[in-house]
Amino acid sequence: MYLAYDNLNKREVAVKILNSYDHPLSPHMMNKEIEALKKLKHRHIVKMYSSFPLPKKHQVIVVMEYLPGGELFEYWQSKPDHVVPENEAKEIMLQLLSAIDYCHNLKIIHRDLKFQNILLSHKPNKS
Repeated sequence: MYLAYDNLNKREVAVKILNSYDHPLSPHMMNKEIEALKKLKHRHIVKMYSSFPLPKKHQVIVVMEYLPGGELFEYWQSKPDHVVPENEAKEIMLQLLSAIDYCHNLKIIHRDLKFQNILLSHKPNKS
């Protein structure tokens, strides 16, 4: 994963290079997966902006929303004694379950879950 700057849209983006040699899916299935990911529109799922193939290199370049929060594992590791307070753990789980439910309703199984630390930037769900 690489951080890049999109001059046209004036924003930072994450760029992922998928190598068809390293990917467990065929190039055709990889393209189907990318098309499915483009359709996902949910506040707790990273947005995929575009993708394009590099056939000579057997690669697909995927351009996505950049989320500076990091991964859930890193967040957990940063906590004293690796303990996440219950209210934060609850909000994280609600975000994850909401995103997974959305995907499952579209008949999509998401195999690469990430965490965006937005706990302080919005009010928790009232459940």
